[in-house]
Amino acid sequence: MTAAPFVAGQDYEIRSGTPDDVPFILDSWRWAALRIARGVEKPTAMSEVTARILAYLKRPGARTKVAASGDALLGWVALEDQARVESEAGPRATACALHFALVRKDFRGMGVARALLAGEAISVYTQRPTEFRGAPRSWTYNPWALTPLGG
Repeated sequence: MTAAPFVAGQDYEIRSGTPDDVPFILDSWRWAALRIARGVEKPTAMSEVTARILAYLKRPGARTKVAASGDALLGWVALEDQARVESEAGPRATACALHFALVRKDFRGMGVARALLAGEAISVYTQRPTEFRGAPRSWTYNPWALTPLGG
């Protein structure tokens, strides 16, 4: 757990996602993805999106981080380690993909996403949020990295 900045009169923590967080992660990611799947029948799109998100969560190197205040989740990110190195402090990612980021509307613009991404070596991002403010030039947009061939 890392210390996080003060937000809207609340303290929050950044932590790894847990099984208890999966329903919120699945629901929010699924609805965001459905907006992209225009023209696909809703039951088909919901089934396909849900299956792909659940498969992603089981992949080696896939991980989620959440910003939590008590039991409330303020936001979360989906990351996937692409390269790791061993160090004296243990293994760490030297490159990762950012697959999804969400901060609840009431907490946007307050540093929550920045806190979630602090210390991450992001090289690729796969989805552009609707309210995206721009990625650093060192990041590459590649929507196909979320579902690699053969995976």
